[in-house]
Amino acid sequence: MRTLRISLVAVLLAASASNPAAASIVTLVGAVLGIREYSDPGHAKRAEKKLLMSEQDIAGYTPSVCVVSRALVSGNEWTITVATTSPADSVAFFQTSDVLTDHFTVGDEVRIYEWNIAAPTELAGSVTAINDATPSITVLFDSAWTLGSNTWIVQYDVASQAEASQQEYVYLGQDDAEIGFSTVRAARVFAP
Repeated sequence: MRTLRISLVAVLLAASASNPAAASIVTLVGAVLGIREYSDPGHAKRAEKKLLMSEQDIAGYTPSVCVVSRALVSGNEWTITVATTSPADSVAFFQTSDVLTDHFTVGDEVRIYEWNIAAPTELAGSVTAINDATPSITVLFDSAWTLGSNTWIVQYDVASQAEASQQEYVYLGQDDAEIGFSTVRAARVFAP
């Protein structure tokens, strides 16, 4: 199933058809359920798309990647070769056609943590480079990274540290149902 983000012209219920100024552009997220292509004699080829859409503010989980290996650049900066699958069951963290730069950008605030540990070590940092071919992410950590033999996961940092590009994903809301971004907004809901 493909996810599709489109903009539709929505005519507000209170507006009449004779008042086009009452129309507004809204962005809805939906899933493509089916596509039917056909052509009528004398007409251009046409396609019908069946979409499942919601007016709720939906989004997906923040992306994660699994550390495969790491190489010290200097100081607290590391180049981390990653896998885009879960270490538990090899399920993809995001679509197999996606590359790292579809989900991470230079300047993103990330957090690395030990996976499957009762009291994991966590470390925050900022992405300084991304290589889709390797695939690898270079991160400048806030403090020294003490290596061990455990499996490590890289994911977005907490909402209060999120850059604007990272705010398109779901973060846990606070008790007041708002997210602690630098500009407070209502919590989003997970996509169906």
